[in-house]
Amino acid sequence: MIRLILLRLLESYYRHRWLYLSPIAFMALAMVGYLVIVPAPYVAQGTLYVQKETLLSTLTSVRTNVFGRYVTPAEETVGELYQLMNSDGFMRAIVQQTELEPLMNEGPKAVEQTLDKVRDSIWFRSLGNNLVEVNTEAESPQVAAQLATSTIETYTRWKTNISRDEGVAAQQFFQGLVTTYRDALDTERQRLTDYLVAHPEPVRGDRPPVEAAEISKLEAAVDLAKERLRDAEDKEEETQLALAQTESNMRQSYFVVDAPTIPLEPTRSKTELALVLVVFLMVGGVFSVAGVVGGAVLDRSFRFPIDVKHGLNLPVLATIPEAEAASLQGTAAFSTRNADSYSQPSRALFPLSTTAAAPTGAAAANGNGSNGANGATKRTREGAESNIEGNHYSTSQHSDPQQNGTQINGVHNGRPNEQQSTNLNSSDEQAAATGQAGSRLKQLFGQK
Repeated sequence: MIRLILLRLLESYYRHRWLYLSPIAFMALAMVGYLVIVPAPYVAQGTLYVQKETLLSTLTSVRTNVFGRYVTPAEETVGELYQLMNSDGFMRAIVQQTELEPLMNEGPKAVEQTLDKVRDSIWFRSLGNNLVEVNTEAESPQVAAQLATSTIETYTRWKTNISRDEGVAAQQFFQGLVTTYRDALDTERQRLTDYLVAHPEPVRGDRPPVEAAEISKLEAAVDLAKERLRDAEDKEEETQLALAQTESNMRQSYFVVDAPTIPLEPTRSKTELALVLVVFLMVGGVFSVAGVVGGAVLDRSFRFPIDVKHGLNLPVLATIPEAEAASLQGTAAFSTRNADSYSQPSRALFPLSTTAAAPTGAAAANGNGSNGANGATKRTREGAESNIEGNHYSTSQHSDPQQNGTQINGVHNGRPNEQQSTNLNSSDEQAAATGQAGSRLKQLFGQK
C-alpha cells in the first residue's frame, strides 16, 4: 500500500510538476514584494556596563551571592530585564518618556496594543561578562532612540529604587522599634522611681529583704530595656548606612558606556530576513504538497498494474508498452502516406495482405487483359504469400498512369517491399494485370 501511495504521489507530481512548483515561485515573488513594500525599521542601540563587585560593596559586604552555576553580571541583568518586560508597570514607565505617551490616553485597547508593540520592539543581548546591549526598533528613528534611552534609565532607576526601598523599609522598622523600646525604658524607670518614693530607705539599718529584692528586680528591668534600646538604635544606624551604601553602590554598578543615538538609516536584522524567507517558502511548500496530494486523491484512473490489483482485486495479464519517439514518428509518417493513398478515387483494402490494383475503365468492365494474366496472377500470389508470412495487412493503390503506372506494394514490418513492386509501363499490360487480378479476387471470394 505504501508503494502504491508513493507511486501515485510521484505520478501526480511529475504529470504537472511545473504547476505544482508555481506556488513556491509565487511565494518567493511575494516575499520580494513584501521586503520591497514593507519599510525596514530603524534600530537604536545602547550599551550598559554592569559591575557587581565594587569597592564599596567589597568593603561593606553589600554583594549578590549566586549559588549553583556561575552567572555573569551581564547574563543576570539580561534575565532581569526580560522578566521586568512582562510587567505593565515597567513598560508604562518606558513609554512615559517617549513620543508614544499620547497613545496611552486613547482607551484600554489602545494602551494594550501600544504596550504589546513596545514589548515586541525591545530585545537585549549580553556582550561578554559585564556588557549588556539594549536594542530597540521603531518606524521613527527618534522613537527608536527614545525607547533605548528610556529602557536603560528605567532599569537603573528600578534597581536603585528597589534597593533603596528595602533600606527605607528597614530603617522605618527600626525607627519604630527604637521608639517602642524607648517608651518601654521610660516605663521601667518610672516604676522604679515610684517604688523608691513609696518605700524610702530607712534611717537606720538596711532595707527589708523583700524591698531589696523588688528594687533589684525593677533595676534589672530598666537595664534590659536600656540594652534593647541600644541594640535597636544600632540597627537603625546600620540601616541608614546600608541605605547610603546601596544608593552609592547602584550608581557604581550600572553606568552607560554607549548612549543610544538616533539611527540614520533603516536596517533589517539577519534573523528577520531568515524568518521571512522560511515563512514564505513554507507556505509555498504547503500549497505545493497540498496540490500534489489533492491531484493524487482526485485522480481515479488506473495508471499502474498495482492500481488494478488494489482497486479491482484482479490480476494483470498484459500491459501496453510505451512507444519511443522515433517509432512514433515512423508510424505517423507511414499512416500519412496510407491516408493519402486512401483518398484516391480507386482503392481497395483486402485481408491477408492480398495486393491487387483496382480495375479501371472498360478493361475492368469487359474482363479484358488476358495478355498478362499469368504474370499478374503470379505476382499477386507472391505478394499475398509474402504478406501472410509477415502477419500484416497491405494496401494497393492505383496511381496516375502518366506518372509511375500501377504499383503493387507489399508492406512488411511497416516498410514498403520494393522487391514486390512492379511498374506496368504500357496501358495493355496494366489492363491485363488489372483484369487478371479482378478475376482472381472473384475466384477467391467465390470459394469462400
